[in-house]
This record gives sequence, C-alpha cells and structure tokens, in this order.
Amino acid sequence: MTRLFSLKVLYFEGERYKLKAFLKKNKNLLIGIAIIAVFIILDIVSKIMAKENLMGKGVISVIPKVFDFYYIENTGGAFGFFSDAAAALTVLIVVTSIASVALAFGLGFFSRKSLILSIGLSLLFVGAVGNLIDRLMQGYVVDFIRFAFWPQFAVFNVADIAVTFGLVFFTIYLLFIYVDPKSKKGKKTKKGEQSELNADTKGGETPVETTNVAEVKEVKKNAKIKKNILSNKARNDNTVTETKEE
Repeated sequence: MTRLFSLKVLYFEGERYKLKAFLKKNKNLLIGIAIIAVFIILDIVSKIMAKENLMGKGVISVIPKVFDFYYIENTGGAFGFFSDAAAALTVLIVVTSIASVALAFGLGFFSRKSLILSIGLSLLFVGAVGNLIDRLMQGYVVDFIRFAFWPQFAVFNVADIAVTFGLVFFTIYLLFIYVDPKSKKGKKTKKGEQSELNADTKGGETPVETTNVAEVKEVKKNAKIKKNILSNKARNDNTVTETKEE
C-alpha cells in the first residue's frame, strides 16, 4: 500500500514538473491567448451594447471635447477605410481571413522570442478576427467611438483600437528588440577572432582590439611569427648554456 502511494506521489510530482516546465516555456504564448480571449469578448459585447443602446440616437457625448459615441454600420475596413468600394466586403473578408491565419501561425511560432512581440501579434489578431466576425455574421462592422475634437476622423471600435496598439508593440519590437540573425552571427565570428588573437598574443604581447577581419588575420600571423622567433631564440639560448656547462 505504501509502495503504491509512493508511486502515485512520484507520478503526480512528475506531472506537476511537466506542467510547470510547459507553462514556463510557453508563458508568452499563454499571455497572448489570454489577451485575445479578453479583447475579443470585450469587442463583441461592446458592439452588441452599442447596437442596442446607440442606434438612431445620433452623437452622445461621453467625455466633452475628447470622445463621443456615434453608431454607424461600416461595410469597409478598419477606421472606415474602403467603405465606398463596391467589392470591399468580399475583398476584406478574404484578406482578413488570410491575415488572421498568418497572425495565428506567427503567434504560435515566434511568441517565445519576446513578450512584446507576443502582445503585438495578439492585438493584431484581435483586430482582424473581431471585425471579421462582424463581416461574416452581419455583412458590416459596428463602429461607435469617435473623437469629439476630430469629427472628420473615422468612427472606430475596440477591434480597431487593438490593431493600433498591436502595430505600436510590433514596431517597438522591430526597432528596439529584434536582432538580425546574420548580424548576430557576424558579431560572434568577430568575437571568436578577437579571442583567438588575444590567446596568440598572450605570451608577453598586449591584446589587440580590432573589428576588421583582415587586420585580425594579419596581426595573428605576425604574432605567430614573433612567437616562433622567441621560442627558437629561447631554445638556442638553452643549448648554448648546456654546452658551456659541459
């Protein structure tokens, strides 16, 4: 009985360790999925409430001179773009579907690289899928938020806000976090060359700092020649000393 209990404890300990390792390994992906779930629910609920409470009521001031609620049904893209195009709906459904699939794969494959990237891709996915649901279900997208200080700007919704912030996070990743693999490899090569050079000049020589590969090779060559000369000289001196002693 005790043996069976011990085996059960070991099994559950192993499963707990596996779960902990999985959560740690996929932390960014799980955060991204949570963001997608929260924002898509928020987008759907806000559009339902807007349709029930704002339709036909004109402009409703929320924060004076900052933003208003104004219900419209948009057959175009985000922020009202392409709303007058005849085939806009079909084109946007196809493009948005492809973008959603691409973003889903991107989130799955690249989320481990950076939390910022994971958040950016998740918000972009929310924006694409949130409006895609409206187009497929209703043939139009519900927009209801408007800048009071800029009435000429397009009316938008929660999904459009997600797209905007997704682009901000994605841009931050590209500008400040992303490292080109080729550039990284080049840095490693130069670092290796420098390490070898310093190792070669270790015997009494001052390490040389340089980023030019040709210079590194030339200095390495000279250092080896000098090292060989010093080694031969030391060998000759030892031979002469032994001869005198004899």
